[in-house]
Amino acid sequence: MSESKQTTPVTLATYQILSYRSNKDGDFPAAECTEIHIPQTLKRQMGYAVADKRHQFRIAAENPCKNTVVQRLLKQESRHRILIIGKYLAQLKQLAVLTELPVVMGKTSQSDHDRLYEQFRAGTLSGLILSRVGN
Repeated sequence: MSESKQTTPVTLATYQILSYRSNKDGDFPAAECTEIHIPQTLKRQMGYAVADKRHQFRIAAENPCKNTVVQRLLKQESRHRILIIGKYLAQLKQLAVLTELPVVMGKTSQSDHDRLYEQFRAGTLSGLILSRVGN
């Protein structure tokens, strides 16, 4: 009997946190998503309210209040390998410092990209932070 495992990502504005549980072929199974709304500070709420739509998205995406939730989710899913996918590089680099996970982005060399993915698949690396381009 084969074992089937689920991946349940959590989306935090532009973060997608995926706990990796491969199927028997080593591929990612279908995912269920849960959206978590994280309030902004009052100061950021004001900036968001007066910003145009394009900047509102970035303000929400870079909400520093998400860091606490990300740390909690990583602790909660610590027995699984984790992928965090995001859009804004400064935000992802800050998250890499916070989580001590490597970032794969567009400027990552192909050899580093391949090495990190292989370490992740092998289970020797607990997680990766991926930019949309690095993904």
